[in-house]
Amino acid sequence: PVGSSIKENAYRFLCLASSNSSLQSSVAAHREKMARIALDSSDKPRSIHDIRRANQGQNDTLDPAESLQSIGNDHPLSVASLCTSNSNQNLVNVVCKWKTAGVVGEHFVKRLSIRSQESVLSPLVITAKYAKSLHNDFATKPKAETGLIVKIENHHQKPVKFIFRMFSRENMHFVGFECFTWTLKEGGDVVIPITVHFFKEGIFDIQCVKVTIVSEDDRNGDVREEEYLFDQQWIVKVN
Repeated sequence: PVGSSIKENAYRFLCLASSNSSLQSSVAAHREKMARIALDSSDKPRSIHDIRRANQGQNDTLDPAESLQSIGNDHPLSVASLCTSNSNQNLVNVVCKWKTAGVVGEHFVKRLSIRSQESVLSPLVITAKYAKSLHNDFATKPKAETGLIVKIENHHQKPVKFIFRMFSRENMHFVGFECFTWTLKEGGDVVIPITVHFFKEGIFDIQCVKVTIVSEDDRNGDVREEEYLFDQQWIVKVN
């Protein structure tokens, strides 16, 4: 969320940085295209690959009228118009300003993906129980602590072997089962108790779970590992 109190220059900088990155990509793609055209326009006979590539380039050209028609009658500021389904991946920049007792901060999230056309869901689902607010006098007690209960469920149709890890973040530390390997049967679950230490006041996201799915190829027996990060946030306010 971007409020009226956010400094205009911060948001403009993010937009300019994103526009510059897009411009550089477009220029590089244009130079590559012109180099291919110059190569294809030579006197040498064209191969089947060159002909197919040229035909593909013509098919990729979209008439402006067709582009407008594909948007439909959606409101110009709606998600359907701003992030159309024609694009393989839509990206936005988010500026969020937060404030707690004596602390003011801004978070910048660049190139956040919306409507990604290619997504692979984890066969495991994670949930958590934790205290959303915590009070501590850091002048007399150097750290605050709270309990975190992580539950992992297997929604896959077969057993899943995985490696559980908790990666660290600044000004907080995890104590407990930070890394282990486990196998969950179909429909099974496991509960993981963890203690979280905070070393200063502020707003913290304690969702630091990384899961690596370990699977074996039935054809050649090769072991494959796939890492998954989860997009939910577990926010704790410490003051």
